[in-house]
Amino acid sequence: MIVFINNHLYTLKPEASLKQALFEFGAETPYALLVNDVFVPKSEHEHYILTQNDRIEVISAIQGG
Repeated sequence: MIVFINNHLYTLKPEASLKQALFEFGAETPYALLVNDVFVPKSEHEHYILTQNDRIEVISAIQGG
């Protein structure tokens, strides 16, 4: 199955969870996630099943002032 994470193509097993996709991507906390422009809370990452061509945006916190 093909998904896009921050506009980069990734191939995952069918019915992969959002948590599995984040592992493949190498996401490091803290971050917020959007799937197809909809916010997905952390409590749902493990159970959120992705579908073909989903678009995931990983938004990392940037410290500064």
